[in-house]
Amino acid sequence: MQQDGEAGAPGIEVETRGGTAVIRPFGDLDRGTAPLFRRALLAALARDPLPTDVVVDLQHLDFCDSAGLNALLEARTAAADVRRALYLAAPRDQVLRLLELTGTTRLFLIEPAPPF
Repeated sequence: MQQDGEAGAPGIEVETRGGTAVIRPFGDLDRGTAPLFRRALLAALARDPLPTDVVVDLQHLDFCDSAGLNALLEARTAAADVRRALYLAAPRDQVLRLLELTGTTRLFLIEPAPPF
């Protein structure tokens, strides 16, 4: 498991088991922290061999704004480009509300719990 972090940025854990890559952001995901999150997502989608699935485990995310949502949307597009699925797992109410308000809920596969 790899953990990345910067001062003032959320921790981001990246874990791979079998063909599944799991990215776990912690804390707040906003315009200051979204670039680190975006890099972690895109790096997971660029691994060799490619993961079968990429799961964003959102259970430890306290807040997400439009910058975080844009990172998720960019990763969704990148996953589709390499014919991989991107799942959101265990999103909290605030993230679900953001997805609902922006009409993007239908764009993501959402699971109630992370895979591991």
